[in-house]
Amino acid sequence: MSDTVLRKLWMDKLSPQTSQILVSLPDDLDLQRLAEIADKIYENKPPGNASATPLQPIVSSVRDSQELSKIKDCIAELTSQLQALQTAMHQQNRTPNNFTSRPRPSHHTSRRSRSTSRSRPIFNTCWYYFKYGQQARHCTKPCNFDINAAKDNKHSSRETTIPATSRDVCCRRDAKSRLFYIRDENSGYLFLVDTGAQISVIPAKPNMLNRKTDYTLQAANGSSIQTYGETSLTLNLGFRRSFPWVFTIAQVRTPILGADFLAHFNLFVNMSSLSLEDKTTNITRK
Repeated sequence: MSDTVLRKLWMDKLSPQTSQILVSLPDDLDLQRLAEIADKIYENKPPGNASATPLQPIVSSVRDSQELSKIKDCIAELTSQLQALQTAMHQQNRTPNNFTSRPRPSHHTSRRSRSTSRSRPIFNTCWYYFKYGQQARHCTKPCNFDINAAKDNKHSSRETTIPATSRDVCCRRDAKSRLFYIRDENSGYLFLVDTGAQISVIPAKPNMLNRKTDYTLQAANGSSIQTYGETSLTLNLGFRRSFPWVFTIAQVRTPILGADFLAHFNLFVNMSSLSLEDKTTNITRK
C-alpha cells in the first residue's frame, strides 16, 4: 500500500479539527512526522471544545423545571379559589343555634322518593297554632303557644291584643307567652319572630289553595303543614334598610320570620326584653 493511500486512510480517522490542520501541511512530510504533529494538536486541544451534545439534557431539565413551576402555581391558585368558595358557602349557610336551611326538592327524583325521604323544617309551635293562630284551643305539646295566656289576653287591655295585620302597630309582645311580633310596613303583615322555625313563611290566600306542592313542613308535634310554593317580598321593619326575602307560602294563620331570615340579615332576638336588634344598623325594635 502506498504512503499516499495510507496517509489518507489515517487522516480520515482523525477529528475534523486535527485533519484540517494536517491538510495544510506540506505533502512531503512523512507519516511519522504527521503523527507527532497530530499528537501535539490533541495534547494542546482546549477543554472547551467538548461536544455540545451533553448540554441537551441540561436544557431539557431547565424546561421541565419551568413547566413544573407553572403547574405548582396553577394548583396553588385553584386551591386558594376553592378555599374562598368554601368560606363563602359556609358564611351564607350559617344559621343560629345550628339550624339548617330547608332543602330544595330535586326535579330528577320520583314523586314517591320525594314524599318519603324529604326532611322537613321543625317549628316550635304545633299545627293547631299554625292553622288558627291566637284562636287555637287544642294545641299539642311541644308547643310554645300558651292557650291560657291567649284567653286572658282576649279580655285584657287593647295593647296586649295581637292582631293578624295592623297598620297602626309596629311591634307587639305577649309577656305571658313570651311571643314577639313585628310589623312589615310594606305588606302590613305582623310577623311572629320565631328562632325555632327553620324557615320563614306567610299564610296562603284562598286563591292559592289549588297550588299545593309535594313539599310539606313539620310542626314541633310532628304534624304536617301544607305548602303552596314561594313568593318574594321586600320587608320594611323599621331598621332603616330593606329586607328582600323569598318566603314559603304555607297553611298557617300567622306569618313567621324564622331562623333563616334572622341569620341572613344578622338580626338578634333578645328574649329578656322581647326585642329585635339589628346588628348592622344598631337599631332595636320593641
